[in-house]
Amino acid sequence: MTASSANESIQLQHVHNTIPFFHGNTFFQIGEKKVHWKGQSALIDDKSGICLAVFKASFFEAKNGKLGTLLITAHGAELLDVIVISALVEQERSDEAEREV
Repeated sequence: MTASSANESIQLQHVHNTIPFFHGNTFFQIGEKKVHWKGQSALIDDKSGICLAVFKASFFEAKNGKLGTLLITAHGAELLDVIVISALVEQERSDEAEREV
């Protein structure tokens, strides 16, 4: 995210999967770039199909509270702040959905 876009709002739109136990996709746009979290595991650039980030959840929360690992690829480095925040929001959304069951 550049300094000129620091005040830009980003709207996340989640589309639920119709198959039980499968995560849906979360779509959003950063400037002209449209991206989506495929499930909770990969952030994909819609136009190019390039992976910008990968999240690998831990099956069990570690003693240090680690929920997983977020790997940001070289293609996603320029969007570091937005990727981290969207991953946190996506994880919280998922946690809330699991608590509803």
